[in-house]
Amino acid sequence: MFKYLMLLGLLVATPAKADGFKNREIAYQTLNAVDAIQTCHFLAKGGVKELNPILGSNPSCKKVVGFKIAAGVLHYVVARSFDEETAKIFQITTIVIQGGVVTWNFQF
Repeated sequence: MFKYLMLLGLLVATPAKADGFKNREIAYQTLNAVDAIQTCHFLAKGGVKELNPILGSNPSCKKVVGFKIAAGVLHYVVARSFDEETAKIFQITTIVIQGGVVTWNFQF
């Protein structure tokens, strides 16, 4: 049941609902944070491995959180560097990708 409630909550953080730079950035950063929480939870539970080759197969939660914070800052800086239309395309693309990662994590 918790998984379904969480998934329902994440529907708010979708490109269709994210209008404007700030809202799209909030949607991405929310999904980024959810991915970090999921990763730390599943690694602590054991029996799974991280698929991001930068982090290695069994990173510490501290490493995951540090990486996600750095990725979030970089995402914002890159998005801000683009003109409005390119920023929108970049943000929506990364929201879809990050949303896919979070959805994939629900299988564990």
